[in-house]
Amino acid sequence: MTLKGKMNPLKEKNTVLIVDDDMALCRSLQLQLKILGYEVITAFTAAEGLMRASSFSPALIFLDVHLPDENGFRILPVIRQENPESNIVIMTSDTSVNESMEKIRQNSVTFMAKPFELEDFLQHVSRHVGGANHRLDC
Repeated sequence: MTLKGKMNPLKEKNTVLIVDDDMALCRSLQLQLKILGYEVITAFTAAEGLMRASSFSPALIFLDVHLPDENGFRILPVIRQENPESNIVIMTSDTSVNESMEKIRQNSVTFMAKPFELEDFLQHVSRHVGGANHRLDC
C-alpha cells in the first residue's frame, strides 16, 4: 500500500498536518498555528490524511488513532513510508494505548494523550518544526 504523485517531494519546513475527526479541534489548532506563521493542513478521515500527507510532505503530522474510516495505527506505516523525514505525533484519548506502544516505537513517532493543553501542543510543534515566522514561547 503506497501512495504516488507527491506534488512536492521535499519536506515543507513550516507545514503541519493535523489528521483528526474532531473538526472543532482541528480548526482551533489551525488558527493558533497560522497566527504563529505555520502553514496548516487539516484532514478529518484517514483517507484524506493519507492523500494530504503524500501531496504536501509536511514537517510535522499529528495523527489521531480513532478516525471514522480507519484506525490511525493502520495508516501509520504508509504515512511513515511516504514521509520518512516527517515528524509524527500520535494523538489519542484511549487509555489502552500501551498495547500499541510497539507500533509507535517501530515507526519512530511521538505520543500525545488527549485531551491536551494548548501549551503542550505548541511545544510539540516548536520541538519538531523549525523556521516559522514567529517563535513559540510556551
